[in-house]
Amino acid sequence: MRLPIVLRALVSRSHVRYTLFAWDTPKTFLAVLGALWVPLAVVNFFWHATAQKLQGLGWPLVAVAAVATLAARRPVVRTRHRVAGRDVEVAVVVDDLFNTDGACVISTTTTFDTDPSFVSENSLQGQLTSRYYDSDVERLDADIERSLADRFARVAEPETLCGRRRGKNRRYRVGTVALVRPKGKTFYLLAAMHMNESGNCETVTLDQIRSAIAELWHYVTRRGEHGWLAMGILGTGHGRINATRAEVAREILKSFVAACSASTFCTRFTLLISPSDFQRHQIDLHELAAYLRYLCRYTPWEGRTKTGAGTGVA
Repeated sequence: MRLPIVLRALVSRSHVRYTLFAWDTPKTFLAVLGALWVPLAVVNFFWHATAQKLQGLGWPLVAVAAVATLAARRPVVRTRHRVAGRDVEVAVVVDDLFNTDGACVISTTTTFDTDPSFVSENSLQGQLTSRYYDSDVERLDADIERSLADRFARVAEPETLCGRRRGKNRRYRVGTVALVRPKGKTFYLLAAMHMNESGNCETVTLDQIRSAIAELWHYVTRRGEHGWLAMGILGTGHGRINATRAEVAREILKSFVAACSASTFCTRFTLLISPSDFQRHQIDLHELAAYLRYLCRYTPWEGRTKTGAGTGVA
């Protein structure tokens, strides 16, 4: 992990609230202090003369215990687990999506709009356009249209929107995927949010996210690359979702692990949390790591014939 991310994590609200001021911190301090104190107590019991020479080490021991506690309770910026019974690794990482290897998932509107006048250059789609298409929107549009026209992709016919509106007037269903490969890197553009006639994204719901990612797993199984897959926390930026980032992260992880019961469509899945989100928002990565560990160990596979890909399990 790059050093700047770790340094920013040290002063993040998530680290301060969920790590430094958590109950585990004083317990860790007392455990370390006890581990340092026990040898001295043994020396004092058997070799009292030697113990007298060690008197005055109280505060140094406290200082060493404090440093060791801070090291043990350092920021968590990466966690990963292997799904039990599957050759699949799942990771949650604080990093930039574009720094990852493998294919990347980027959410977009159901109209697949690309106009920079209402697609923020700071959004993932805006960064995709500038980094991989050199801001050539027409080339991106051509790649999207080519993917949506692929007869093997089983894309449902779009709905034609009437009336005056900004942007495109063909709206696809939630979960439609456009596969593009600029500069040799694979991106799945996932339609997860609707855009209104003014060019603003409508509020995204958790149900929309569930439906979209369930369709994504199906698409990757049929048309994707069997390799690494990376995704950010969908709908939490310009999507205006009515849920916290932690809630959306849990839904994505639950859906992915459930999808593994039907098929193994990638060897490694990484959920990315942007450094800015981790720094500004209270995301408890310790809790998320525990949740992921539980999913990977205890998700039941006996219901494979009844549980579809991406269907959340209780």
